[in-house]
Formats: sequence, C-alpha cells, structure tokens
Amino acid sequence: RLPIVADEIYGDLTYGDAEFVPLAIVSAEMGRRVPVIAASGLGKMFLVPGWRVGWIVFHDSVGGALRDVRDGARRLAQIALGASRLAQ
Repeated sequence: RLPIVADEIYGDLTYGDAEFVPLAIVSAEMGRRVPVIAASGLGKMFLVPGWRVGWIVFHDSVGGALRDVRDGARRLAQIALGASRLAQ
C-alpha cells in the first residue's frame, strides 16, 4: 500500500470556526487501511519563528508497511540530531 505523507505543520492555523482534522484520524475512521506519515513542528504551531523543533509520527496498523521507513528515519535521527541552541 502507498502511504500518505501529511505535512501538518500549518494544521492549527484555520479560519473562522473551521477545525483541523489530522489525516491519521481520517485514516482511522476509514478502517486504518492506509498508513500515514505525519510531520509537524512547534514553530508554526505556537507562532514562534526560529523554533526548529519538529517530529514525524508513523501511523501504521496495516501490518508493518512502514517498518523499513520508520527504521531508516530512526537511524537518520541518531546521526543528524540537534535542535537550535535557543530551543535547547
């Protein structure tokens, strides 16, 4: 199955009474048939420019479809870690 990659960095910036719904929740409501990789961060969420702290979340209940991708991301994070000095 082809995973959905969701860039949800601007998810909390909505207009009027609109509510943001993460794609992982949409996938769960549809029976979790599609794995979702969601990325977000603190800088846009709290409107603080310069905060370069973010995350990637793997929602995979399809039976390990994202196992290799998750393991590769974990190995890469161990090599290239580091938040900005202000965030530390």
